[in-house]
Amino acid sequence: MKNNWNDNLPTTSIPFEKQIDLGETISDSGYLSWLRNTLGNIRRVRKARQQIDERHLEETEQRLIHHLFDINCWAPFEKELMEYVDDAGDIIDRNYWQPLNAELIRAANLQSERLDRKSDSENTYFTYAELYDNVIG
Repeated sequence: MKNNWNDNLPTTSIPFEKQIDLGETISDSGYLSWLRNTLGNIRRVRKARQQIDERHLEETEQRLIHHLFDINCWAPFEKELMEYVDDAGDIIDRNYWQPLNAELIRAANLQSERLDRKSDSENTYFTYAELYDNVIG
């Protein structure tokens, strides 16, 4: 059975009890926090879409997903990543790497799910797959 990309994200009883910030940038909180927040916001929007079928929720979800896989996120990710490896490229802090690994797997599963639904779309899954292989693999 294929795991859903967001199975392990925290759930809320009210989808929008916390305001979603579509303008959050990576520099505001760091890449890992931004990634976790973005994935959580996508989950919350999806949950709201199950309860209320409104066009703006679909647009919000698409904007969040587009931002998540935007190539402009690569440089801030790489910069933060270099803070957690030594000169030989070995892991310095496992407390950073373990959550990063989990979030990247969720993002890759989301992208895979998206590609399954829309196979003719822009193929950014391989960007995250390559990122995962280079960083974790």
